[in-house]
Amino acid sequence: MYLTECLHLIVVDECHRSINVNRKLIFDHFLCPRIGLTATPRIAAPKEGTEVDEEDLAIIDTYKLFGCESGEPDFQFDLKKGIDEGFLAPYKPTELISSLVDEAKKSGIEFDHVLDPKEKYVIALGAKKKLKLEQLNRKFVSEENCLRIAEEIKKNTQYGEKVILFGVSQAHCNELANAVNKVFQNDNSEKPYYAEAVISENNELNETLKAWFKKPYQKPYIAVSVDILSTGVDIPCVRYIALAALTKSVGKYIQMIGRGTRLDPKTGKFSFQILDFVGLCKRMEDNGKGTLKENKKVVKPGEQKPKTGGVENPKGEYFLIDNPDPANLIQRVEIHGDSIIIKDNIPIIEAKRIFEEELKKSQEPVMIELKEKAQQPEYQPTEEELAKFVQWLRLPNTYMDEGHLQKMYDYPEGSAWDFLLHALGKKKIPTPKERIEKNYISYIHTYNFTDEQIVILKKIKDVFASNLASKRDIDIKEIFGNPIYERLIGSYDSINQKFDGKFNLVINDLKQTFRISANA
Repeated sequence: MYLTECLHLIVVDECHRSINVNRKLIFDHFLCPRIGLTATPRIAAPKEGTEVDEEDLAIIDTYKLFGCESGEPDFQFDLKKGIDEGFLAPYKPTELISSLVDEAKKSGIEFDHVLDPKEKYVIALGAKKKLKLEQLNRKFVSEENCLRIAEEIKKNTQYGEKVILFGVSQAHCNELANAVNKVFQNDNSEKPYYAEAVISENNELNETLKAWFKKPYQKPYIAVSVDILSTGVDIPCVRYIALAALTKSVGKYIQMIGRGTRLDPKTGKFSFQILDFVGLCKRMEDNGKGTLKENKKVVKPGEQKPKTGGVENPKGEYFLIDNPDPANLIQRVEIHGDSIIIKDNIPIIEAKRIFEEELKKSQEPVMIELKEKAQQPEYQPTEEELAKFVQWLRLPNTYMDEGHLQKMYDYPEGSAWDFLLHALGKKKIPTPKERIEKNYISYIHTYNFTDEQIVILKKIKDVFASNLASKRDIDIKEIFGNPIYERLIGSYDSINQKFDGKFNLVINDLKQTFRISANA
């Protein structure tokens, strides 16, 4: 009785999920004003063609539960307003869809066997299965997809930057963490590793892992989770939110990207980036400041209790599917007149091995002669000699062509002779970054830039080099719309003055040079 007489206000934090059918024990007992706090208020509506009791809807509908029948809160300070007023960090979504994910989304990934996750022995299924993107990485996890995600994270982040990576299941999170540690060459000699899985299976370690993760410049740099890190954590130094899992929940999406919105002046973080590996941002119609999609729960009759988080299954048994990503495959064909027979699809690393080994051991007279001439530093082969080399490539030992070599060595403008010299160790193929550096120096010497202008162009070159070398395009608006880049280089207006109002012309010319050099 004493509590009833003295209680004047109930405050419910995270009220979108804190209240269930047992609310009557509190709300109906204490007749007093109530305040609900949430970043993701939710409306509820009955499934089409069904009827649901209004009182049951009110349990799930945040607005009805707290007396906002109009669907408008009493006070609102949403993500857009927080960003616009400078309290939250702005962000940019970057979509990084692999060929494998695209295949899963469009037609599904087919497989007739799986691999044991530890011993990697083959388990035949006896029939073909097909996984759509919504099913991928739950019980059947794609190790190839995990490696592609890890590679893209390495390309699109700087070493040591904090990343929260959201996975589909506990099994998926473990495989993602393994892939990241492999790509970043973590020796796994002692914890914490470069990447750690923060999942319910590791419950005893989680508080320690989260405490380590909160500290800038200290491992783990990447925390992989299903739901544990989507709410209730405040880690300002996080610079990337990586999405490797789909969700239909608008509320969960906002919660996930909200982990990156904290400003952190101590580490120079004033913006963050979303790395989207599954196309979730487009599905959520992200406008760069959250989403305009309605956070709506469709309720079936008898469904009164809202879910309180995602499912972190499977905890136990899961399997690997070994479907390689088509982008990492070389399709070898056998040509007989007008007919073409597909011989196989092999990983790029295997194709390189075959080409280089066959080249070195070949005793074909034409190849012996070409290998001898390759020892001469300045020798340039004739068109006839190159044609014979390309003809040798098509023989059964290799089944390749010049296009295969260009893809294998990521050098679209390379000639067959470039690859022969590289395979023999006579002349290394330059990296995209090396090509950019070379053409940049040539570009600078072509025009009469001042020392001050050259300093500015060098900074911009470094930004382009780091992105183009990672196969990621970038435009000028992105540079000067990013607080971090702008702080390093300067504002567009001030730089344009230093180029006498012709900065756009200069930068477009330079950008074309970068693109050519990255692909030359």
